[in-house]
Formats: sequence, structure tokens, C-alpha cells
Amino acid sequence: MFEISVSLLQMLLSLLILCHSVLSEYTIKYTAKGHQRAIAILRCFESRDRDLLVRAFTTYVRPLLEYNSVVWSPYLKSDTEAVEKVQQKYTRLAGLKNLTRGLRY
Repeated sequence: MFEISVSLLQMLLSLLILCHSVLSEYTIKYTAKGHQRAIAILRCFESRDRDLLVRAFTTYVRPLLEYNSVVWSPYLKSDTEAVEKVQQKYTRLAGLKNLTRGLRY
């Protein structure tokens, strides 16, 4: 039978906790940057043309949130909600609430 020592289990558990906290910090950092860029877009553009605002978001904010998402893939519900909240707040502030879900994402 294969036995794992208690110290090895403790080490693996601490590594798992460390990875979780690092990924959550990464999510917090990049969602904050996403919020900053989204607000900057709304301040810079006087026009409230829907197509322009959607294109600006997909050009300047979305790549920041999606960068390396395969690696850091937010698997916690709180992390995914934080990422989605950036776009929800942008669409609300830009007056794009009436967009269908397919156009917003």
C-alpha cells in the first residue's frame, strides 16, 4: 500500500492554500485595473454611441481581464463574479443596460 507522510500532506496543503491566495490577489489586481480603464473610457468619450463604447471596452478592458485566463482561470465563484462585475458596471454606467447578453459579453 502507498503511504504518504503527514509532513508531505501538510506541504501539499500549504501549497494549495498559497496558490489559491495568489490567484485571488491576481483577480483583485486585474479587476481593479479593469474598473479603472472602463471609467477612463467613459470619461474620455463624449459620445454615448453604443457601438463605439462596446468596441472601446472590447479593445481596452477585455484583453486585460482575459490575459492568461487559461493559466489563472478563476474557478472560485467570487473570482468569476468579480471579473463579470467589471463589465456589468461598465454597461450600467454607459447606459447600455438594454443590450442583449450576447452583445454584452
